[in-house]
Amino acid sequence: MADTIKNMDFILADVLNVDQLEPDDYIMIDGDIVQVLNIASLKDGYVISFVNDFGEEDLIEVDDYAKFDWYVVEE
Repeated sequence: MADTIKNMDFILADVLNVDQLEPDDYIMIDGDIVQVLNIASLKDGYVISFVNDFGEEDLIEVDDYAKFDWYVVEE
């Protein structure tokens, strides 16, 4: 990832269900805007891998009904 999330300005664009997310989307997780790396379906939900503004990768498991604030980069 060449760009850093830290210096970008974001605009809340929509609220998406977990099954609508795609890699490279910016979403809100635990009060931080993060970039989605990958989404994999599980038997009872999804696992989302993401990177935060410090370049740290992490995972979160959510159920089928999870919703996320979806952000776009302000140009």
